Formats: sequence, structure tokens, C-alpha cells
Amino acid sequence: MNMPVNMRINTLTGCLLAAIGRKGSSGGARAALLVFLWIGCVGFAHAETRYLSAAPDIPLFDGLAESEQDAFNFDKAEGRILSLELSRSAGLRDDDIVMFYADSLPNLGWMAMPDPKTKLAFYREAEHLRIVVLPERIELTITPIHKDER
Repeated sequence: MNMPVNMRINTLTGCLLAAIGRKGSSGGARAALLVFLWIGCVGFAHAETRYLSAAPDIPLFDGLAESEQDAFNFDKAEGRILSLELSRSAGLRDDDIVMFYADSLPNLGWMAMPDPKTKLAFYREAEHLRIVVLPERIELTITPIHKDER
């Protein structure tokens, strides 16, 4: 399962603290080991995150792939319009995809909003992001929010 970076860091930090807190180690050696391991783990956790090429501010869940052929991207004065389909690997659970985006997008400034068509609808500044999880693919759209919708 792919966890957001902040969850991985918290989990790794807890495990490291438990591992080096055992008897028989000196305090200074434990502290040095903790710092060394934590920095390495944080760097590893951040290195795993990939982002969409069509929308570099949206993370790409592990097991999803974007097809530039199926992408529509248009910038206009009112904001960008982006529509793309992501293919999904066999065995990916819908709940894991939903949890990933529900946890990671608020950390990037996206605010959840109700939407009758999907569990994954967000807004940020003047943009609306909708992610629809389907059995064979993921549909992602970003559209400007009209003044009367704000």
C-alpha cells in the first residue's frame, strides 16, 4: 500500500525510536544512529513521490500511469482546464487510491468539497479538482471555479 509521505515518516520515526531505545546502547550512539537513520528514511520517503507530468502539483499514486495521448490541457485567463485518464495496475484497491488522495492533497493546499459524482473533489484558489475512481481507470479533471461558485 502506498502511504502519503507524512504517514511514512511518522511510521518510520516510531519504528526507529523503538529499535534504538533498547537496553545496552549508549545515549550518544543511539542519538547519532537515530539522526542518521531518520535522515536516510526521510530522503527515501520523499524520493518515492511521483507527480503527474500534465499537472506537476498533483501526486501520482503508485500503480497508476498517465497517458499523454488521453490528456487534454488548456490554459486560459480564468484558469487551466485539464482532463486526463490514468490507467491502473491490476490489484489496486479503490479504497487505497481514495485514501492516498484524500490524505495527500490537503497537504498540497487542496480543500475537500462535497461532490455527488465522486468521493474525491477538491478546490484550491480558483480551481476545482475532481478524481473519479473507476474499475479500469481513473478520470482526473481540473477546471476553473466560476465566480458564482466561490
